[in-house]
This record gives sequence, C-alpha cells and structure tokens, in this order.
Amino acid sequence: MKLFINDNIRSYSRQRGVARCFWQITDGLIRNFQAETTIFSPAGRNYGPAKHFRGVQLDFRGSHRLRLHRVTDKWAEWVANRMGASVFFSPYYGNAHPKAPEIFMVHDMIHALPEYRADETPMAASFRLEVRRCLERAACLIAVSRNTAEDIVKCYPHISPDKIVVIHHGVDAFFFDAAKELPAASHKPFFLFVGNRQGYKNFLRLLQAFGESGLSQAYDLRVISPGPKSFTGTEDRLIRKFAMEKSVHFSGNEDVNLRASYAAAVAFVYPSEYEGFGMPVLEAMAAGSVVAASNRSSIPEVGGEALLYFDPLEVASLSACLRRAADLSSEAREQLRGRGLARAREFTWEQAVQKTVRVMNRFR
Repeated sequence: MKLFINDNIRSYSRQRGVARCFWQITDGLIRNFQAETTIFSPAGRNYGPAKHFRGVQLDFRGSHRLRLHRVTDKWAEWVANRMGASVFFSPYYGNAHPKAPEIFMVHDMIHALPEYRADETPMAASFRLEVRRCLERAACLIAVSRNTAEDIVKCYPHISPDKIVVIHHGVDAFFFDAAKELPAASHKPFFLFVGNRQGYKNFLRLLQAFGESGLSQAYDLRVISPGPKSFTGTEDRLIRKFAMEKSVHFSGNEDVNLRASYAAAVAFVYPSEYEGFGMPVLEAMAAGSVVAASNRSSIPEVGGEALLYFDPLEVASLSACLRRAADLSSEAREQLRGRGLARAREFTWEQAVQKTVRVMNRFR
C-alpha cells in the first residue's frame, strides 16, 4: 500500500490541538507503514523511512482570504497522483482531488451548526462549502468524538454514518509528569483558563462569573492564550467593572509552563460552549488538576465522572461551580484528582494510532 499523508494544517499555532493530534498519528503511521509512507509537509522533522516532500505553509495575514492554500492543495494532488497513492490522508480540509480514496479527520462541526452562523461572512460560507464537499467525497471520515460523529450526520443527513469512524485523541505522557510547584511565584492561589478567548470559547462569561463569584480578592485567574498578551476592550471593561485588574493575568504558553500551571491551579476552568473533543480537559486531568468544565458537546464524553460541570450559557452556574471548586475539602480534591488521572489514562495515542492503521488497511 502507498500511503500519502497530506499535512494541510493551515496554522500550527492557531490549530494547536489539530497539529498535536496530527503529529502523533503521523509518527505512528510511519512506524507501521515504514517506506510505504509519503508525507507532504512544510515541517522539517525526522520522518524516518518515509519519503518527505517539503510543502509550503502559506500562513500570513491575508493568505486565507487570497485562498493561497489551494496552490499547495493542487501540488499535493499532483504528487499523490504521480506516485500512485493507494490512500490520501488529510488532518484538515482542502481542495485537493486526488485519484486515491480520501480520508479526512473531522475535529468539530461548529462551522456547520446553525446557532454559530448568525454573522457568517462570505469567507466562512466558502469554508463551510469546502468542508461539505470534503465530507461528501471522502471514502472515510475519522471523527475525534462520538459527539462530532453525531454532528456530522445532524448537519448533513445524506452522509452515511457507515463511513464515519470514531477515534479519540490520546494525551501526551509529558503531562502525567507535571511538576507540583507553581510555575511562577504567586501570593494567591489561582484558577486557570487555556485556549482562544473569542466567541464560543466563552471567556467573557468566565470573566463575569469570576467577578460575580466574589473570589477575585482571594484568587487569581491565569490566562494562557495564543496571540497578543493584552485584553480586548470588552474584556478590559469587565475586568475593571469587578475591580479585577490585579487578579486576572496572562501567563506563558510554553508546554512546560502549561503543565506546571495545570498541576498548580486550584481548578482548570473550561467554559467552551462547543468542542469537537476538548484536548485541554484531557491534558489538565493528566497533570493532576481539578477540572471545572462545560456540560455541553463532547466534554462529558472526555471527562466522564471526573469533572465538576456547569452550564456554559448561565453565568450563575459557572460562578457557583467556581465557588464549589474553591471550597473543596482536601479529601474531595484528592478524589477528583484521582478520578481525573484514571480517566486520562484511558486515552492513549497508541490506541488512536492502531485504530487509524486499521482504517488505512481497508484500502490495501
């Protein structure tokens, strides 16, 4: 079998979870298929016995609007056809149309859910059409959760559930080795938020809930987020409204700092309204954090009985959950940490790789 892996991730920094999953799966596929593997990627990594074609990642301001990624799509298509690929595997969407059967990873379906399309731009509509065409022509779809698989069929009922395979993410062993000290000197315990802050990630409700909880005098809220380390005007107004200027801080997003922050936090708080999987929840559990999270979409599927849940659309529910996390006894806190560690150990990259290998072997 000639396996062609098309690295069409458009931004490693903005698509951290997609990239982390892709590299874990790619390394596993190369271990299994050895020299039968060709990877088309801009990343200069050690690919072992696999053949590597160096693509170009066109990730700069305006590149998405100009649709320059389509150039690399067509280049990948040409290479795959020239080598006679048996299967064409992509971690993201695109406009390549190879002769080989295509397999796509589906990380979430938020772009297609009506409740998140109120202010849809022409670019968003174009992307939604691109995704739909990928899902329709795919020989197989790898959904990262049961919730995502159900959303595919809910959004596009004409797509057969028979071609959807659910393969959960794993968690890097790195997070199980979390340091137990604070990542930086602090005179106050802290709650932790990790991720983008826009829209459905629900950071504004978290700020309001933290303010209304009355906890900001005794606790900090640490924020690990990509992009500029400054708050937006709306965020800043909320911070000032509740006099939290000295209680809400950005923190570095390097993996070592992230791991230590998970471990040292009073609780990791994940208020997202929608997730295809929710990798930070898994990382936080592996690092030994108490996790307070949304009760929506895939998050209960990942967290099981190990989390403190709240309704992400209700500030009062979120605020009450923060107070509950702050008031946990030492015994209750250790019980939750133990449940989280046990739950995290159920999600391994080796399982994910072996399930993906079985999918690829269908096309031998």
